[in-house]
Amino acid sequence: MTKADLAYSRIRQQILTGELAPDADLDQEGLAADLGLSTTPVREALRRLESEGLVLIRAHRVATVAPLSYETMLNVYEMRLLLDPAAVSAAANRITVEESKQLRAMAADHPRSQDPIVHLNWNRHLHRAVYAACGNPILIGTLDSLWDMSDRYRMIMVKDQEASKSVRQDHFAIVSAVADKLADRAARLMYEHVAESHARLRSVFE
Repeated sequence: MTKADLAYSRIRQQILTGELAPDADLDQEGLAADLGLSTTPVREALRRLESEGLVLIRAHRVATVAPLSYETMLNVYEMRLLLDPAAVSAAANRITVEESKQLRAMAADHPRSQDPIVHLNWNRHLHRAVYAACGNPILIGTLDSLWDMSDRYRMIMVKDQEASKSVRQDHFAIVSAVADKLADRAARLMYEHVAESHARLRSVFE
């Protein structure tokens, strides 16, 4: 892991957990001192976080944590409702036997940790493995970008234990449909899964 990777990982976690609040100013020298690094890797990390929509960098390198935006959340989930089902449908049509075994093993290996960041990262890792099986690099890259933008919003749901239980059940059903090459079922289940997350987030903002 490079110094820039370390700075990116630490700052990103602080944003996701709310330790660095929305609209908070990001003092690059202060962050560097806290991390025991120079400002160069911190600057690189902030540019990477800007590309994910987590940081805003204005003139004169003034950086702030991006605000939580209801409109942004709606736009991101509108795209995911279209693309996530399409990706899992394609994945179900082309998935190999070995990939099916790996997906089933991942879905069964749910983390026992109480740390919401662990669950957030595991959830994303599983979803990416599912949609990456579609084999379309443009679609995969687009979904990667959408997931980058939605992580802070998803963090709200990760803290909801009842919602987390429902999500685990959804994951098993989606993975099973993909692994069994049931493309239409996989697409429907994924659409319902994303729509449910969307509805929960809308209720929080409204």
